[in-house]
This record gives sequence, structure tokens and C-alpha cells, in this order.
Amino acid sequence: MDWLEFSPWARPIVAAALAVVVGIVVHRIGRAIILRVVRFSVLLASIARHIDKPALLVLPLLLLQVVWHGAPDELELISPVRHVNGVLLIGAITWLVVEVMRGISDGILTLYPADVADNLNARR
Repeated sequence: MDWLEFSPWARPIVAAALAVVVGIVVHRIGRAIILRVVRFSVLLASIARHIDKPALLVLPLLLLQVVWHGAPDELELISPVRHVNGVLLIGAITWLVVEVMRGISDGILTLYPADVADNLNARR
């Protein structure tokens, strides 16, 4: 493929595009499997529902991080690209952890509702 030799950025850009597609496909397949496996657990199902959107961002960013670190160091502006991707990945993972905590909270509130008339179980 001669067009890949047109620019030094051509191969990393193609690899990045493939990484994003693979990340999205892995998310979609993993989401279906995980939701099917955890459907019998209120707590785990709540967590799985909450992490859906952050995971859709984390997986491609994680694969992009691999691509950018595999790219030659001689590429112009590769260092800022790696840095920006790393910062975005940190933010996405933080969002993922926050949503895990939110899923745990919602799952516990679903299991032990405190707003019912007789909340003896919630108080134990």
C-alpha cells in the first residue's frame, strides 16, 4: 500500500482508527455478555448499567494509548498526542470509577429501600 508511505502519520492514524473500532466492538460484545451474566444480581446489574458509557470511552482510549506508544518517537507532535491521550484516559477511568460507586449505591438502595412504610430491614 503506497498511500501508507505518503505521510509518516499515515500508519499510526490507520492503526488508531482500527483501535477505536476494535474498542467499540469489544465494548458492544462485552456489554451484551456482562449484562446477560449479571442479570440475576441486582447489585452487579446496577454496576454494569452505570459503567456502560464510561467503558465505551475507556476501551478505545486504552487501545489508542497502546497505538501512540507503539508509534515511532521521531514522529512530529507524537509526545503531545501521547500526553493528551493519557490525560483523557485518566479522566475516563476516573469517570468509570465514579460510576462504579454510583452503581454500588443504587444497587444497595434497590436491595434495601429506606422509603417504605416498614423499613425494619433497611434499619438492620
